[in-house]
Amino acid sequence: MNVLFAALIGGFAVGQAAPNLKYFQRGKASGAAVFSIIARKPIIGDATVQQLPAACEGNVELRNVHFAYPARPENPVFKAFCLQVPSGKTVALVGESGSGKSTVVGLIERFYDPQQGQVGTMRIQFLAVRVTRCATS
Repeated sequence: MNVLFAALIGGFAVGQAAPNLKYFQRGKASGAAVFSIIARKPIIGDATVQQLPAACEGNVELRNVHFAYPARPENPVFKAFCLQVPSGKTVALVGESGSGKSTVVGLIERFYDPQQGQVGTMRIQFLAVRVTRCATS
């Protein structure tokens, strides 16, 4: 008798859980996508230069930068973009939504590499400076 009630209650529990199995499958697929992003090796690796300059006093320059986000390579953000910020000056980047203001900052902070052109300061390209980020392996 106890076995019959246990099987009956277990059957009810499985019946109530069955409609939610699709959510477990979606979670599993989403988790796999997240873990593949975490395991990805970044294109921007550690540079060989181990010593940073004592002071960063110089112009920040973007020269002939061509850039498109990796997720949308068919939509270029910059084509031959140039910007020079003199040392000690404050600059405001102003423009419409989607015009590339945050992208300029992302390139300077080295979140992205340009496809062509140079991003640098003090005649040192940012790509030659070792950057510590939690995304590096």
